[in-house]
Amino acid sequence: MINSIVVISCFFILCCIGQNKSINDNKIYATNEVDSLPSFPGGEEGMRQHISRNIKWVVDSDVSGKVYLSFVVNYDGTISNITIEKGLCDKCDQEAIRVVKTMPLWRPGQLNGRSVKTKVMINISFKIIG
Repeated sequence: MINSIVVISCFFILCCIGQNKSINDNKIYATNEVDSLPSFPGGEEGMRQHISRNIKWVVDSDVSGKVYLSFVVNYDGTISNITIEKGLCDKCDQEAIRVVKTMPLWRPGQLNGRSVKTKVMINISFKIIG
């Protein structure tokens, strides 16, 4: 009888802990709320190189400037919720989104020693050369 009560108590405690964890896991943290920021493999320079190698200039575009994007780096380093915060033109905005989708896994943000979803903001420059 006592063994049954102990087993039931342990099961109840584990269920409560599991429910509590899943509620916190759905939160998307701002960069100022985490202990360690998400990072691109190779750091900021690695990200700039990746963007330069993968971006395809919008041929019929005569605009130059920056596209500001935000996205969420998930626990596993994947990217989701890509949003244009300040666009340049539709073609440039779509190209910026496409390039972000090609990024490899990031190192996720950390809070209290565990990976958390973190919102990141970057900009991608489009320049007319010539």
